[in-house]
Amino acid sequence: MKKILVALSFLIPVLVYVLTLAPDVHFTDSGELASVATSLGIAHPTGYPLFTLVGYLWANILPWAPIYNLNLMAAFATAVSSMMLFLSLRILFAKFRLISKVAHHTSEIKNNLLALFISFGYSFALTTWQQATSVEVYSLQLLLINTFIYILIKAYYSEEKSDIYLILSGFVLGLGFANHLTSFMLIPAGLIIFFSKTKNMKSNSRYKLLLYVVGATLLGVLLYLYLPIRSAQSPMFNWGEVHRSFDKFMYHVTGAQYQVWMFSDSAASKENFKLFFELIPSQLTWIGVIFLFYGFYVMYRGSKTIFWALISTAILCVLYSMNYSIHDIDSYFVTAYVVLFLIVGLAAKQLINYQVNLVYLFAFIPLFNLYSHFETNDLSNDKTVSEYYRLVTESAEPNAIIISAQWDFWVSAFWYKDKIEGKRQDITLIEKELLRRTWYVNSLEKWYPDIQKQCKSEIELYQEQLEKFESDLPYDGRLIQSRFVNMINTIIDQNYGKRPIYLTFDILQSDPDIAKNYVKVPEGFLVRLSKTEDNIRLDYSKFDLDLLDKSTKNKSDQLHQMSRNIALLNLKAALNYYEYKGDNLNKSILLEKINNFNNSK
Repeated sequence: MKKILVALSFLIPVLVYVLTLAPDVHFTDSGELASVATSLGIAHPTGYPLFTLVGYLWANILPWAPIYNLNLMAAFATAVSSMMLFLSLRILFAKFRLISKVAHHTSEIKNNLLALFISFGYSFALTTWQQATSVEVYSLQLLLINTFIYILIKAYYSEEKSDIYLILSGFVLGLGFANHLTSFMLIPAGLIIFFSKTKNMKSNSRYKLLLYVVGATLLGVLLYLYLPIRSAQSPMFNWGEVHRSFDKFMYHVTGAQYQVWMFSDSAASKENFKLFFELIPSQLTWIGVIFLFYGFYVMYRGSKTIFWALISTAILCVLYSMNYSIHDIDSYFVTAYVVLFLIVGLAAKQLINYQVNLVYLFAFIPLFNLYSHFETNDLSNDKTVSEYYRLVTESAEPNAIIISAQWDFWVSAFWYKDKIEGKRQDITLIEKELLRRTWYVNSLEKWYPDIQKQCKSEIELYQEQLEKFESDLPYDGRLIQSRFVNMINTIIDQNYGKRPIYLTFDILQSDPDIAKNYVKVPEGFLVRLSKTEDNIRLDYSKFDLDLLDKSTKNKSDQLHQMSRNIALLNLKAALNYYEYKGDNLNKSILLEKINNFNNSK
């Protein structure tokens, strides 16, 4: 029976996750991470070597498309994390010293049922489920977090094998670092359990064991050697080109370029702190929230070691994450939410020791989460990003050059569609913001050598100043920006008349000096550059928005709504252009599409 429940703690979540799995690329880094994993490349900082290596196996061994295989990997990893939480709860329910002895004896089956209900609650919590339906590094991180906590609990309660478990926890921590640097949040818990468990050991034995634990951690961290070794082989995706120098390597693995978003906005910190607490009911449900406060008391009274190990992890998670100004910050809170589920579990265990049949009350947590979050997390028919990509590329004529910074919506996906699936390889895509990194300029030379040859001197002048910026040498910011704009304008000028050239609207808004001498002709989801007031070439009667509309209209999150808003911005720009040109026939066709798109929402 115990083995069946362990299996169920994995099988039920993975079944739900697969049913709600994204069928294709999703927002933000999905396309890039899938491209990197499939081709054994180098991902964006901090590099994620463990994810890349594991992802390579998933992408290339399973029989389906690499992107679907990697989405399956997210589902599998998150489901295994649920199983590890179940195992942690089972140990705590058997070993944890509750507040007082009571007359009722709770059977092992009831303890296991309770652990199953709490672990299912975690499985279908809003933020957990979000990690399970499309490729990202956080699903693997959830697996490592829960595995680390499980091994620590095993070490704490083990009489004979605690040394082995402590060393193993160090190795898992090292693997965690090789996947995501937020694993540092787990260090206090590891230290608290280690020093508590070894307090009666002789000093020499204690520090010898500590060295073994640290050594095991470093063994996992050694996976970062993959980055310079693979980078030196010039893979297709070589973010950071970290083999160039030790400084480049450290700049990449420490995520130095993202530090501008850390501890830089007090208003954002307050909003993130508020968001953490606002999201708790969508993780634990209100039943869980009610018992959470009691759980703190139960845990503190039962074991101050376990209490401080887990609480320190949660506090560090919240303090760090609240000071990071990114739109998907909720995924950074998952470590704290794992801790909260353990606390609720102990409160529930204390309660059923008084009244055993109350175990079934906690079945409402997973049932409520499953019902409440199914629609939000069901990506099985969500083709927003693949449709956005299709509409962008259909807006472009053959052999086009597109300059864009719409990474979240289609640029990342384009990397996968172009380089992995081999679609629309006639298009040259230049990601404007990545041009601010030397490695990307070098990658463009490899991907699109003809572009590089046409403006070699402008690129070299820009790279000269950009290298100073990246190397923390004295630099002139205004000179970098002027050479940046000049380089892009030279690319445009050298190719105008030879190839159709397009921008996306974000370029016009953020860098008005780019292509400022050209007429902007809105066409689909792009803006074509022209030296005359050309007519719109795109046939809007064949511009099918139905699938994008269907994928976004019932989604309330920021990225889905922004997809709709940007789509409408493009359509209305074309409508205004038709009106300016006096083209009433095409204006009426487009107006009908806009009205249909608006009304469906």
